[in-house]
Amino acid sequence: MVKISDTFRAFSSKNYRLFFAGQSISLIGTWMQQVALSWYVYRLTGSSLLLGTIAFLSQIPSIAVSPFAGVIADRINRRHLLYATQLASMVQALILAVLVISGHGSVEAFLILSFIMGVINSVDAPVRQSFVVQLVDNKKNLSNAIALNSAMFNLARMIGPSVGGFMIIFAGEGGCFLINGLSYIAVLIALYCMTMPRHQKAERVGEPGFLHDFKMGLAYAYKTVPIRYLLILLAVTSFMGISYMTLMPVYVKKILNGDAHIYGILTGCGGAGALAGALYLASRKDVRGLLRITAVTSIMMSIILSAFTFIQSLLVAAIAISCIGFCMILMMGACNTIIQTVVNEEMRGRVMSLYTIAFMGFTPFGSLLMGWISDYAGPQNAVMAGGICCLAASLFFVFRIKTIRAHIRPMYIRLGIIPVNEER
Repeated sequence: MVKISDTFRAFSSKNYRLFFAGQSISLIGTWMQQVALSWYVYRLTGSSLLLGTIAFLSQIPSIAVSPFAGVIADRINRRHLLYATQLASMVQALILAVLVISGHGSVEAFLILSFIMGVINSVDAPVRQSFVVQLVDNKKNLSNAIALNSAMFNLARMIGPSVGGFMIIFAGEGGCFLINGLSYIAVLIALYCMTMPRHQKAERVGEPGFLHDFKMGLAYAYKTVPIRYLLILLAVTSFMGISYMTLMPVYVKKILNGDAHIYGILTGCGGAGALAGALYLASRKDVRGLLRITAVTSIMMSIILSAFTFIQSLLVAAIAISCIGFCMILMMGACNTIIQTVVNEEMRGRVMSLYTIAFMGFTPFGSLLMGWISDYAGPQNAVMAGGICCLAASLFFVFRIKTIRAHIRPMYIRLGIIPVNEER
């Protein structure tokens, strides 16, 4: 029987509680902004391709920026880096709010601001991922903290779009942008209140350059078989799976004949399913069995995604998108947990930058491709193609799972996760 205390055991660390509270508030605002921006752009232009372009520009910087952010995260104080990224995000959101509320918003401005936000997120994501390990006093609770992070993200994903849909109607898109800008205050306060040990800069003989450090991280990730195959699965899912969200405004308007409220509800349903998946991960006591979960949920997600946009009933669509969210977060959360468990500490920042590239870096290309296919072949065919590609990647992963287990078992034994004499 699962105990509530087991599900939230990472909260025993004060720093993690502060981090969780601040991020929870900020992420709700972030999701409100994402919904409002997509709706505003589509309302003004009616272009699926432009929606894909906005998503592309907000995510493409991760490929160029995240590798160096991972190197920085392994070199200097991660809390100071997070101060900088959160302040920059606040400024970006407030500029967006001023432009829209004053009536000076334009597609060109949104494209530029989306790119700037992409640069900020590309630095923030690997730093934040690698920072979590410093917030947990008992390292046995690390997997729980990672799962709770997913739960936090998806609770915000469930609440933010729904609130955003109502706010668009009552206060306009500019109101959503303003609330998001102010929400970053919570994160800044949380970071300030943390009690962290004095940062010790690692001794570095000859101070090799950023490119050298990144190549070392890349070689390490490739040679570590579990990390290599998990990143491949994440990259394909990012490229052709997550991108379906880009077309949600098109699906709501053209297939369901809905408005911003329906868009917010459906996006919130995806968040609800993902929240359930994240809480299930948090209730687990260790990482054993996560490879099987990764394989099963990636296949299920691919099948449901292939058929999703052919659904014309709001109720069935809500159920389907909840299932997609559940499977997607289980798969991605399991990948994150396994990687963070087996990675060497000195490589953590760099490997998490590769995780960020796999998770975010390929999404912009998928978003752009989805927008292009949707304009020429319809949103149904675009999302179905994405689901089929994800299914192919899932089957590839399943065929490699014996090899992955053979390499991961000695790692788990070394970490004390499984006893040496345990049956395979």
